Amino acid sequence: LFLPHITEHFPNHSSSMQQNSIGFVGDMEWLPNKRAMTQFIAKIWPVFHQEFPHVQLSIAGRGSEKYTNPSLGIQGFGFVGQLREFIQQQRFLINPILEGTGFNMKLLDALVYQIPLISYRSRLCGLTGIACFLPSMNDEEFLQNMKRMFANDTVIQEISATIHTDATKYFNLNDRVNELQNVLHGN
Repeated sequence: LFLPHITEHFPNHSSSMQQNSIGFVGDMEWLPNKRAMTQFIAKIWPVFHQEFPHVQLSIAGRGSEKYTNPSLGIQGFGFVGQLREFIQQQRFLINPILEGTGFNMKLLDALVYQIPLISYRSRLCGLTGIACFLPSMNDEEFLQNMKRMFANDTVIQEISATIHTDATKYFNLNDRVNELQNVLHGN
């Protein structure tokens, strides 16, 4: 996989304690997104929101408006024309999806916009070595990873600082071309 725009076009995301919003991006008409957010809002978000009532869950994507619940700190924005602006307002992204097929666009969003992403380990497609992905085995680990991201600025700054380096390491064009040539030439 080669993703040139990851290392060339976007500046490093700079999360700080001033960003009190957690983002999710997805078409809420797609059943896996709908199921994931319904489960997340029922199981994980209430526990997190009780400890961090000042934090907002921001959901972007078609049909997300129906998730708006001010008393729980949830805002659905619907389709967002400028995804970059939405993501820059988030402290980190979440991917509570447990099912689905194909390549996970939420991984690409995190890499392209260089922002930390909390996800279940099974959805990381072998990319658990990249620092911006915080893998979770279960709901409790997911919740703990979320809390960790609000513990202090140092944690998120350290993660954010390594994203560009990791993206360059794993998705560099020259490296991918060399690997392909080695495969084609039997080296």
